[in-house]
Parts: sequence; C-alpha cells; structure tokens
Amino acid sequence: MFKLKGLCGLFLVFIFMAISLPITFAQSSDPERDRTSRPVNGSPPLKNTRRKQLAEKKKTKPVARSGDMEILIDQPGSQIFISNNKGTAIGLEDSLVTGAEGAPVVVRSLASGWYTVRVKKDGFFEETKQFYIRPGQPNQAVISMRSSMGYLTVTTTVSDARIEIDAVGTFQGGLNRYLIKPGSYRIVVSKEGYLSSEQNVEIELAGFEKTVIIPLFLRPK
Repeated sequence: MFKLKGLCGLFLVFIFMAISLPITFAQSSDPERDRTSRPVNGSPPLKNTRRKQLAEKKKTKPVARSGDMEILIDQPGSQIFISNNKGTAIGLEDSLVTGAEGAPVVVRSLASGWYTVRVKKDGFFEETKQFYIRPGQPNQAVISMRSSMGYLTVTTTVSDARIEIDAVGTFQGGLNRYLIKPGSYRIVVSKEGYLSSEQNVEIELAGFEKTVIIPLFLRPK
C-alpha cells in the first residue's frame, strides 16, 4: 500500500517537472524578451526607448500663423495701401511706394487671412485686388496698372520749336508719348523767323495714342 502511494507521488512529481521545464526554457531562451527587459551597459531597456521614439514622432510641428507678401507692380512710384478683411490698415503710417527700378515691395509677418491691396498713381486708374495670406508659404500679389491718360507725341519740321498746348503747358523741341487726359486740345507751334502753325487734336479715351507732325515754314521777307 505504502509502495503504491510512493509510486503515485513520484509519478506526479515527474509530470509536474515535465510540464514546467519547457515553459522555463522558453522564457529564458527568448532573446527579444532579454533585449527589451535587460539594460545594456546602463542604458534603458529598448522597449522604453521605442516608446519614446514613437512619442517624439507623434509630436506636432509648430504651426506657422503668419506669412510674407511680395507685391509686384508694373509701374514704379506707385502708392500701395493694404488693409485686412475688416477694412483696417495693417499698421503702416504711410503708404508704401514702389521703387524706381520696379523691384517688388515685401510686407512681412502678416497674419493668415484675406487682405485688400489698393494701388494708386497719377495718370493711372486705381487698382484694387484681394489676396489671401497662406501662413508659412510664399505669397505674391501681381498688379498691372491701367493708364487713365492718353499719349500725345508732337514733332515739328524745325528743331527747338516752341510747342503750346491749351490748358496743358508750353514745351520746347517736341513731345514723346506725353501723358494727357482724354479731350480736345489746340496745339500751336512757333519759332522766330517762321510762320506759326496750329492743329487741333482729339485724345479719345484712356490709353489712346496720338502722333502729330506740325510743319513750320519760313516767314516771307
């Protein structure tokens, strides 16, 4: 009887060891587990390092909230006025003025949103356009000015002749694409020793070009 109980006990012990040894061997022989659970040379476990790397990737980059605007106008010396979508000037004490070389004007650090750019210059129609500032990106406003004037060219057959245009002024020698308002004008050309000559011209509309040649003849002796 006692022998039978002893044999049963040994059999149970044998079964328990047979079950527990593969589990222990599998746990101790898992290199991935060892690498992620044991520090190497004092460094933190790789599992924690990977978590930190993933957390860093999830961090969002700083979002730009303003942008620069480059304003390019085809007429030098133009005045530029800028306001936001509420009609409020952006803080400039005076209007901007394009340079003589036609280089673009750059306005920096404008908040994202819609802006109105108004451009003025004598002899040209006022131009107004709206532009949207995209933060962190290049923004460019290109504006072409339309002449509100006509162009008058006057030449004579005699050099240094005096040219008078009613309600405009007096000129010497000739005119080349002179900016003049649309309308009717009387031109008188004169020079000492020559008979005066005159001609009426009509500048029909803005952008109209008129060229006249007025001859002078020697005064009879």
